[in-house]
Parts: sequence; C-alpha cells; structure tokens
Amino acid sequence: MYLSKEEERMLNGEYGSGVAYSMEILTKVGDAYKAERMIPVSGAHVFVWKVDGRPQGKLILDKFADIVEGTKLRVPCTTNSLVLNPNLADKLGIPEDVLETHKGNIQKLVDLARQIGAIPVWSCHYHYPYEPKLGDHYALTQSNVCMFANAWYGIRSNMEGDITALASAITGKTPEYNLHLTENRYGQVLVKLSSDLDPREFSNTDFGALSYYTGEIIGSDRIPVYEGFSRDTSATQVKYMQPQIAHSSSAMFHIVGVTPEAPTLEAAFGGDKPEDKITIGEEELRESYERFNTTSEDRVDMVGIGCPHCTLEEIRQIARLLTNKKVERNVRLLIGTSAAVKSLAEKMGLVGQIEAAGGIVLSDMCTMGPLLLGLIEKWNIRVAATNSSTAAGIRAEHPEFVPGIDVLSLIHIFRA
Repeated sequence: MYLSKEEERMLNGEYGSGVAYSMEILTKVGDAYKAERMIPVSGAHVFVWKVDGRPQGKLILDKFADIVEGTKLRVPCTTNSLVLNPNLADKLGIPEDVLETHKGNIQKLVDLARQIGAIPVWSCHYHYPYEPKLGDHYALTQSNVCMFANAWYGIRSNMEGDITALASAITGKTPEYNLHLTENRYGQVLVKLSSDLDPREFSNTDFGALSYYTGEIIGSDRIPVYEGFSRDTSATQVKYMQPQIAHSSSAMFHIVGVTPEAPTLEAAFGGDKPEDKITIGEEELRESYERFNTTSEDRVDMVGIGCPHCTLEEIRQIARLLTNKKVERNVRLLIGTSAAVKSLAEKMGLVGQIEAAGGIVLSDMCTMGPLLLGLIEKWNIRVAATNSSTAAGIRAEHPEFVPGIDVLSLIHIFRA
C-alpha cells in the first residue's frame, strides 16, 4: 500500500509512539484488504460499552491507553455509550456491589476520552456536534452509528473496530477500501413493499422488523435498496432500520427518493440492474415479530426505549403518551438518549413530565446497560418489552448476551 511522505513519518515514529502504533495498525488493515492508499478522515466515533468490570473491559482499556500515550486526536472524535452512567446509579437503584465492580473501569474510560480530547457524547446514535457532508470519509465503530451515517448522510465509513477507529482518530487517516469507494456503495438487491404495506402507517418498530427480515434474506455483504417509501420518511424512522446488520455484514442501505445516494432507482444501483429482487408484505413482517416475541405472558417487568438512543422528537412523543398517566409500580420504564438531547428535553419540561409519570430518562449510557450488568435477577425481570428490533434481535439471536430473560416482547408505539 502506498504511503505519502507524511504517513511514512507517522509510521516511523516522528510524530510520537501513539501515532506510529496507530499507523502500523491501519497499514496492516490496509494491506489485508488490498487498499492502494490511505485517505484523510473528517471524524471518528469510538469507545464501546463493553468496557465494564469484566476482564475484557480491562484489556480494551489497556490497549486504548497504549495507543494514545503521549498523543492527541487529529480529527473530531465522538464517544459511544457507556454501559452505565454512575451518576444515575441511585436513581436506577443499582446495588452498591454492582456499582463498585464497574465504576473504576468506566471512570478510566471517561478520563481517557478527556485526556485525548474526544467529544463525550456517550451515545449510540449519530448525535454529532458538527455537520457531516455527503461524501466525507469517517471512521465509525458501532453498528447503529455507522449504518445510519452511511445511509442517511451519505458519508463514507466501514464498520470499524474499537481499535481501528481510534487509530484513525489519532492519525486522521484510514485505508481506502470497501465503502470508501464509490463502486462499492451501489445496491445489489431491490426490496419492494407489497400492496398490503403502507410505510406511512409504520411504527418505528415496523421499520426495524422490515430491516431485520431484509438482512436475513439477503445475507452476506450485499446492499439493499428499498423502494416504495414516502419522501416524508424521517431520520428517526430510518434510525430504526439498523437490525439488517444482525444477518448482513453490510453497513449500508438506500431508500429511493429519501437517502442522498438514491435520488432514483437507477442512481442507487449505479446504472446496473439489481442482482435480486424481494418483496416484503404483512406476512414477512409477521415472521420478524414472531422471532422477537417469545413471551406467552401478558405482563411486563421492564420497558426499554432508546436503542439506538432517542431523538428529541421521540422524547416529545413519549411525554405526550404519558400525559395524565402513571407507570405501573412494578414496571421499570427506561428511556435512553444522549446528554445533549436530554438537556434540551429538560428545558422543554419533557423529562420532568416523563419522570413524574414514573419513567427514568437515561443519558451517557446504553439503554439496556442494566441488563448487561446482570441486574435481571436483582430486579426480578422476566419480561422485557422494547420498540427496538436491534435489542430484540440480539436477544433472539444471542440469548447468552442477556441471560436470565427467557421471554422478550416487542411493542408497537408512536404510530402516526
């Protein structure tokens, strides 16, 4: 792979050990994918919720510390959700022993992000404090962030790992391969909606179920192109179309007439004909729901909304749904968002309204974090409901991720 003179100086250690280590990592990745050169990136998204009290959390922290020693980030870099925000431990009722197990590594991660100058959004949605442009190159980890950014903004990023995204943030570079190349961003599979489906009537959950089914059918790394959506399809709705990644390794999709690289069907396929065509109707969506809804019980112990993190509009809708209502005493309602959105929602009176009804608005942490910390038994949770096909899909495909919940239901909310 060709390296410019500046990149060679980075690799040779003239900019410090952290930059040299990062460039070495990226060069090896580029060689593995047969990239011809490095390209500059405009930003990155890094740090994952897996950093908790477990041994792998310490391994990740140690590796991060090795890479960033004596260096600063060259491009803006935002941070992914923490597994727990210790400042919310009392409100959540986190037992002291659980908090003590995890807060040390969490604080180290927070300190590390501050040390290198990362932007601490601590969010799994694309809540960027700066505006990306169509065609900009990024290095994004986290499936929700990467797929949404590729599809909705038309920026270019591969599905980076924790370490490669950090290396790009430090060097301002990434190898040019896969989704950084125009020819690899065209669709291969046409996904049409049957006449019995009207996406204008979809709930957010329907968008997720559609995406999940699509990924299961197309498999591999093929890019789907959706036809038949309304021009009014919103960013919030598209945010829920990330479960495709559960089956397909592609971090990209197009919606004709909605996403920027698909103004027409012809543009979405780069002038070629689709390799395959599939049609999805009520029956196919029902199949997705049947995969997700594994409970036969008529009760719920916890409701989690905000996977990916809620937008301000979603917070407004939740507050509206809770007007003059109270959450049942034995039910936990957790709503996850970024600190920036929560701050605005607080000023609008929305957080107060939700929490007066009995819900808890989380920020700086994964909405499902309490379950990942092993609080299922302590909280006596047997049935968890969510409008997130991402969370439900993880439970359906990998029950070991949240052991102890042997039933999980998916709920429809926010219908127009």
